[in-house]
Amino acid sequence: MVQGELVNGSVGQVVKFCSSQEAVRNKMEIATEEGLRGSERDQRQAAAKYDGLWPVVRFTNGRELLCVPTDFTVDNASGGTEARRRQVR
Repeated sequence: MVQGELVNGSVGQVVKFCSSQEAVRNKMEIATEEGLRGSERDQRQAAAKYDGLWPVVRFTNGRELLCVPTDFTVDNASGGTEARRRQVR
């Protein structure tokens, strides 16, 4: 997510759940599949994609992020979808 700060295996604690729209209003960082969205405009666009409540994680370095889902697909040789999953990162 943030090379050298937050990487695969980073440890944190879920401190609450909130909507992505609430996170944008409160200027909370949103972790997405592309990494952290820096600009407020980008965060509003990310927020529009995700409905519902998602975990806010406080990592051991003190940083808090709203963690929204990422979709993964596995395609077969003919281009069709073999499997699909949604994962909160």
